Amino acid sequence: MARTKTKHNHEIRQLSPHESAANGGHTASMTSGGCKDESADEDEVSTNLIIAFGVFMFIFSLFIYLQTAYPSLPGGDSGELTVTAKEFGVAHPPGYPLFTMFAYLVIHILPLGSPAFRVNLLSSVFGALTNSLLGVCLLKSTGKLSVSLIMCAMLGFSRLFWLWHITGEVFSLNNCLCMATLLFMYKYIHKSDPSEKLRTAYSLALLCGLAITNQHTSSLLVLPTAALVGYDLSGYKEVFTFRNTLGLTLAGFLPGLAYLQLPLASYLKTARVSWGDQTTFSGFMFHVLREDYGTLKLVKTEETGDVILNSKYLISDLHKELTISVLILAGIGLACPLWTRRRFYWISFLALNVVSYLGFFCSFANIKDISGLYHGVIERFWMQPCIYVVLLAGEGLNALLNISRLSKNMVLPVAFLIVALRVVGAMCGSCTCVWCVL
Repeated sequence: MARTKTKHNHEIRQLSPHESAANGGHTASMTSGGCKDESADEDEVSTNLIIAFGVFMFIFSLFIYLQTAYPSLPGGDSGELTVTAKEFGVAHPPGYPLFTMFAYLVIHILPLGSPAFRVNLLSSVFGALTNSLLGVCLLKSTGKLSVSLIMCAMLGFSRLFWLWHITGEVFSLNNCLCMATLLFMYKYIHKSDPSEKLRTAYSLALLCGLAITNQHTSSLLVLPTAALVGYDLSGYKEVFTFRNTLGLTLAGFLPGLAYLQLPLASYLKTARVSWGDQTTFSGFMFHVLREDYGTLKLVKTEETGDVILNSKYLISDLHKELTISVLILAGIGLACPLWTRRRFYWISFLALNVVSYLGFFCSFANIKDISGLYHGVIERFWMQPCIYVVLLAGEGLNALLNISRLSKNMVLPVAFLIVALRVVGAMCGSCTCVWCVL
């Protein structure tokens, strides 16, 4: 966060307010490095370049997705979600009110194709935004266009992400909101002024609240985000006041008003397809807590999830979707703080989310035989940890490029070539093979 530049572009560590209580707690509690930066490997990137790259990645990704978007209904829950949105009904638990309202607006406003295609298009827009936000985050973190291009291609044009970014489902919106939360968390970690940190915290609170109104697995990102930001802000007496604490709490809960869509739709009864009765408090809570499926379970059985088995499936799918090269780079990214401690808190935050997702979701996923149809059901939930892994891989690739000291003129054309191979290879169904050859 707080960085004091010398004429040699070095970073000097500042003590946290918890470490320097005797000084009044006015220094940054999270710094971008944690120690002196010997390498100064992060290039200065202008705001205009970051914005331009974000816009480019959004347009490029959306163009590619639209070439393969489903013209009508795909499989999965898309049919139910589309009809529910069109007629303003209640979707299956926990209701997905944010997605339902977005889809309702798109279906009734956008004069393009069938209602199913419009919802598919909505998912493509959220998918393109996910890629754009990922590229912006990596560009801010590493300062390298080549790293951002390669990692955007490896994530956004993997089979799993591409499939659900052209399908009218809730997962594309979840990816977008999680990536936006991660971007603002990166910004928060690298802020030094308490008032700027507070403003970023308000943005994070709103994003976290929005994420919860779409998909509950986002809580595995929301909870550590809220805990770390709350702990960090507690070291700044000038902003850690009752008023600000109350304001941040309200900002986090405000998007929860979207859940009023459930009792409203249940009361109006305009939909031929609607799930349950949410006009009573008990009916509302029964639906939101997914008691039809089993609260804190994937399916309603007495069995519990096998953490070790599910973790093996997750690692296997990460290998298949992101390739062994990305997993190795992610491992290098995890090790970066061991020798430079640059972006120590950022990398630690990503690692925390990988571990928490492995532990909590894999214990909730109580499907014993993850094969065939059931594999298709559960693999959709691997997208959230994929984002963390790719961000870590970006840090690893950045470290390798810094060590190699290759010139930008040499690396950037290779990055564009990798993007082209990834896209073409994915369209031909051989993207993994192409990358492994590289």
